[in-house]
Amino acid sequence: MHSEVGPSIKDAIIQCRGIVQMSRPFMPQPPTEATLEGDAADWCAHQYYKGRNILPGTLAPNGVEITEEMIRGAVLWRDTVGVGGVAQMMLLMPWTTPDGQPIMGTADHYLWKPKARRLVVNDYKFGHRYVDAFENWQCMDYAIAILHMLGEADADDITVCIRIVQPRYYNADPIRTWEVGIGKLREYATQSERASNESLGPNPECRTGNACLDCPASHACATLRTATGNIVEYVGRVQNLTMEPDQIGRELQIIEDAALLLEARANGLRAQAESLFFGGKRISGWMMERTWGRLKWKCTPRQAAAAADAQQINIVVSTEPEVCTPTQARQRGMIVNDELAHRPSKGWKLVRDDGTETRKIFGVNKV
Repeated sequence: MHSEVGPSIKDAIIQCRGIVQMSRPFMPQPPTEATLEGDAADWCAHQYYKGRNILPGTLAPNGVEITEEMIRGAVLWRDTVGVGGVAQMMLLMPWTTPDGQPIMGTADHYLWKPKARRLVVNDYKFGHRYVDAFENWQCMDYAIAILHMLGEADADDITVCIRIVQPRYYNADPIRTWEVGIGKLREYATQSERASNESLGPNPECRTGNACLDCPASHACATLRTATGNIVEYVGRVQNLTMEPDQIGRELQIIEDAALLLEARANGLRAQAESLFFGGKRISGWMMERTWGRLKWKCTPRQAAAAADAQQINIVVSTEPEVCTPTQARQRGMIVNDELAHRPSKGWKLVRDDGTETRKIFGVNKV
């Protein structure tokens, strides 16, 4: 059980108090390709932490295939966290919702060092979007809950280290840390509790920012729509002129912030359009296109190896009956037909419709 104002959404609530109540009509959200991939990568990382090595091609519990990239991330997580500590712990926040409901969340991993008076909170992020360790509200909530659970909430000599492990963000160190004393952490705790209460209170304020990118209500948010409308009007009025350095800096900030908000608005409209398509309605200028996954064996590894042997090609990658992927087998020269492998459907995605597909079907020339 996770609260709608739990640690995992706290960064968004700090920015926008209205996100909780705005999102309710659109919850729960169906899993996306990115969320499914992230869940599979998280499962793989925790398997490696437990000492269980997973091979590429293994299916995670949610059916997503484990990739070599996930395994590299899992090794980084295992080597960073090390031995000891507690993984996947369900935590109870020391405060409740205004109506008395508990607030819970699950920490990826923490390590308490009582002699050193030090708590390390580790969080694994597989996505590409940068996650900062500094003032990471999700991890600070975890730290607050852990210290209460340990009976150390009133101590004054504890240092908390928040550590983010993000293997696929390539513009910074994949391991980032931030340290905060328990006194300062208590100040953050006060802000966190107040933000939770305000988000569940009457008329919480909506504010645009990074949280809009993942907001389920971005397509229905009047605040975001107004902001993006003002951006479009502003861009339309910009004239080509010689600018001073300070003017360049200010406009660059405006444009970068604008790009973020426009992306958030586009994501919301895209989700709404997809829902309409699946409901039988059409959106002018757009169409749904089927997406396909990686080529996968339809047969057993032994059968694939036997088929390769018949072509005098070796595709076995270990002493076990494990073989390389169908794509790698083709690179080795093997003829892989439809009886041996296939591409499973991954669902549908919204794409621009310029009329090409219609012309292919009906043979209509574009004038």
